[in-house]
Amino acid sequence: MENRAEVAVDRLRRILTPQVLIILVAVLLVAVIVMGVTLVLGRGSDSSAMVVVNGETITRGETAEALFELHGESVLEMLITARLIEQEARRQNITLTEEEIDEGIAGFAMQSFMVSEEDFYTFLEEQGRSVELFRSFFSPSMLLQKLAMAELDPEEEEVRQFFEDNARLFGQVEEVEARHILVETEEEAAEILALLQAGEDFALLAGERSLDLGSGAQGGQLGFFARGRMVPEFEEAAFNLEVGEISEPVATNFGYHIIQLLDRRAAVMPSFEEVSEDAREMLINSRLDSRMDLILQQLFEEADIEHKNR
Repeated sequence: MENRAEVAVDRLRRILTPQVLIILVAVLLVAVIVMGVTLVLGRGSDSSAMVVVNGETITRGETAEALFELHGESVLEMLITARLIEQEARRQNITLTEEEIDEGIAGFAMQSFMVSEEDFYTFLEEQGRSVELFRSFFSPSMLLQKLAMAELDPEEEEVRQFFEDNARLFGQVEEVEARHILVETEEEAAEILALLQAGEDFALLAGERSLDLGSGAQGGQLGFFARGRMVPEFEEAAFNLEVGEISEPVATNFGYHIIQLLDRRAAVMPSFEEVSEDAREMLINSRLDSRMDLILQQLFEEADIEHKNR
């Protein structure tokens, strides 16, 4: 069975995923009813009529009881999680401005649905959902991010190491553009190489003879690729060719390749000083999820949570 912290982390993360429209809108509606009816009126205690069916009354208490049994546990878990985050934020004097919430929701709406914040709110309203309730459920996730960010302050050496380990994220690594013809035997590869040396068209031969049907239909084209994308034997041969040069047969676990280098892009790398702030931000973001998980786990472990009326 998952522990409470893991369940809470999973539920909170859903707020930041594209599935939020299916999950969160339904939860928000239930939350309004469960919190407004169950907690204010009391589970099962209100005998006033909610609706009358053929002369028989369904009471508000019955309605609240049914709603709680169906959705109450999920809603309460989300509310507990949100309350713990809010309490910790108050303890650390970390707050959110309305502008920050607006920016967060605008980013969420654009990233998840490619719509503006205004359009997203319009959709909620058209569906009869509460914009303010959405904001109240969205805010704890932003507070949790702020709590985690406050704890993440990597040293310069950590940032520099991240930059060195992830160089391709900050610049253009060396790439080559190549095409190939793949055949089953070395003898056939030698035959094709002789045809090419005699002036036969590479693209035509690739279409007719290559076992790689995908690239063969494109004249053998593989596009640009960096080191680490191809099997080692193929990669070594391709990167050691001059532009326009055709390789000898290259054996790999796929068969035998005849490779022609079409173009080369030299590596263009900025200095650490030029991108240090970007590297720092990327390193922090790479650690953000795990730090948020840890904070939530600690909050639940240290919390005194007493369930009533169970």
